[in-house]
This record gives sequence, C-alpha cells and structure tokens, in this order.
Amino acid sequence: MKSHAFAALAALALLAAAAPAAAKDYSAEAVLQTAAAAPGEVVLDGRFWRCDGETCRGTASGVPASQPAVAECRRVVKKLGPVSSYRSGARTLDAAALAACNAP
Repeated sequence: MKSHAFAALAALALLAAAAPAAAKDYSAEAVLQTAAAAPGEVVLDGRFWRCDGETCRGTASGVPASQPAVAECRRVVKKLGPVSSYRSGARTLDAAALAACNAP
C-alpha cells in the first residue's frame, strides 16, 4: 500500500513540476492582410516569428506572454504589416482590438 501512495505522490510531483514550464511557453499567430514580403524568421521581443504566406506564427520556449495582446500585436504590425487576425496564447483580438492594433 505504501508503494502505491509513494508512486501517486511522485507522479503528482512530476506533473506539478512540468506544468509551470509548459505554461511559460509562448505561442501566437497573426494573419497578415497581405502575404509577407519574404518568408523567413523575424525576432520580436525574444520571440521567433516565421511567416508562410499570410500566416505568421510566433514561438518561444520559457518566455511567457508578458504584455497586453494589443501591444504584442502592434509590434508585429510594425515589423510585418497590418493583420486581419491576431491570437496570443488563449487571447484572441476582437474587431475593436484589431483596429487599435493596426492603427498608425
């Protein structure tokens, strides 16, 4: 019985240790209004963005989303061009936020 309890506690400890690491990974997606001029990788705020046509994806390991989604989006727009949609983690910009993001 003790070995089952120990195994359960060990499994919980491993899950608890892994959860914060997964939560710190950054991922975002921007759909540009027009295709990126040149495919390739762009670094914005320590995050790597790679575009394929109109779709650009940003990733980083161990880097949490540390700013409001509209601020992130504005940095992407400044470097890659206006967007028709933007998602950062679980945060998706609505029409009003997209307008603010694309504003000069």
